[in-house]
Amino acid sequence: MSLMLSVMPTYLGLFTSHASLSLSGTMVALVLGVSTLHQIMLRKQSAFRSIIIGYILLIIGLIFLVVTLFTKSLFFLILTTVLIGLGNGPSYAGSLAYLNQISTNEMRTNLTSLFFVVTYLGISIPMVTLGYIGEWIGLTHAIQWYSYIMIGFIILSLIKWLRGKVRS
Repeated sequence: MSLMLSVMPTYLGLFTSHASLSLSGTMVALVLGVSTLHQIMLRKQSAFRSIIIGYILLIIGLIFLVVTLFTKSLFFLILTTVLIGLGNGPSYAGSLAYLNQISTNEMRTNLTSLFFVVTYLGISIPMVTLGYIGEWIGLTHAIQWYSYIMIGFIILSLIKWLRGKVRS
């Protein structure tokens, strides 16, 4: 999500043949709007199911992001934006709901605060790092590697999550 909110709108012309402030603003509004709507649509789902749905959509969105970088297609960028938004909403809301389920009343406030701190660090540190790495190898290559690494982390997390659920 942080990639879609920071890097993609700023460098839209580098990733597609289209560049304008209104298009960049539309991309940001689209990813945020889709994320919010999907959270609302899936609010009756279990935290487990929301996280799984979100993870799968994030993986597909990151794959399409790599396709976008190769094709420089506005269509694929819009599709990527929608998929990332669809994945972010339930995975974020599901994670917070799961945290609330497993925490005790005494620890819930502390854990929720920690959740938000870790989330904000997880948004900012990778983007700053991506910027520095992009100066060395080029932003397109940095985003490709970022996408591959994030797909790997999501898959590992998904496997761990599913194994834990099968055992319990």
